[in-house]
Amino acid sequence: MSEFIKFEESLAGSDNLRTKLSTRRVCRSRTLFFVGYPPEEEPDQETEAGSVSISKDDVEDNSSSRQNETQYPRGATLAFIVIALILSIFLPSLDMTIVATAIPKITDEFHGLDKVSWYGSAFFMTNGGFQSSWGKAYKYFPLKMTFLLSILVLELGSLICAGAPNSTTLIASRAISGLGAAGIGTGAYTIIAFVAEPRERAMFTGIIGVSYGFASDAGPLIGGVFPAKVSWRWCFYINLPIGGVSALIILLLFHAPYSAKPVPASWKEKLLQMDIVGIAMIMGAVVTYILALQYGGQSKAWNSAQVIGLLVAFVVILIVFCVWERFQGERAMVIPRLFKQRTVALAISIGGAGAAFITSLFSDWKGLNKKAMQDANGAV
Repeated sequence: MSEFIKFEESLAGSDNLRTKLSTRRVCRSRTLFFVGYPPEEEPDQETEAGSVSISKDDVEDNSSSRQNETQYPRGATLAFIVIALILSIFLPSLDMTIVATAIPKITDEFHGLDKVSWYGSAFFMTNGGFQSSWGKAYKYFPLKMTFLLSILVLELGSLICAGAPNSTTLIASRAISGLGAAGIGTGAYTIIAFVAEPRERAMFTGIIGVSYGFASDAGPLIGGVFPAKVSWRWCFYINLPIGGVSALIILLLFHAPYSAKPVPASWKEKLLQMDIVGIAMIMGAVVTYILALQYGGQSKAWNSAQVIGLLVAFVVILIVFCVWERFQGERAMVIPRLFKQRTVALAISIGGAGAAFITSLFSDWKGLNKKAMQDANGAV
């Protein structure tokens, strides 16, 4: 009997059986605080150190990886990146409004009154039509390079505008600028989400938004000063240093985190996600609509075959576009299911109401301004 007890104790002394016995005791007591060894026994120093060392390293590695994923730039680096984003947002906003007061000088040089409406419309047409495609580009391509490409496209368009020899070249280059501007807005707000901590994100987003409003106010003033003092071409040359500084800062200081890694997909899938057909249709709809408004009441009567045909074409293209977008599903430029979300629906409603308010306000101001000018002339 004593020999059997000694034999059992010798077996229990082995690490393997000892672990099994301790695990059995833990299961009986349903205590989870002592895993691997029974509460009343002292574990081997070597085994404890090894187990603690491994688990500690694992925890430190996991903690370090999580820190790296959520590491945000600070100090001067963050300040310069925010300045670069402010300058980048300043560019498209300035480009939207700077041409308005420069148009008289441009038409004096090119003698193209029939193309005046396209100087601004060409920019807005591509700016609005490619917003969704740029958003998908940021999803499937590297964030940093895509943003720099959008600045490069706008800069290229501005450079061609500045050296345009005729109205047609100016209009085409304005369309190129609008294409780049569509990507800048999307990219700037995406980057700020990765460089600003969650508690500061709203503040920095607001700061960038203020630059948009400031540029909208400064655009007409700059567009009036340059043609009078230098040349209307400087309305576009001014974009080059602003965009260059912004791109250089982003190139040197911004490093996209791992969470901004592009979604893996084949080149065919990436091309399908861009929804080129949808873009072509929406561009066609905008062109027919602008042409109808340009011809109607000006060079042609509103009831003329050309104007009516353009308006009918506009409606037909819009209907086909809606059908196509529904057929595209998640690849669509305008995903139908998004309109079912309350936030999206309210944002669209508020935006539409704001546009209607501004239009009516402008009409009232125009009427009051005309009356004031008539009164002033009568007084003189």
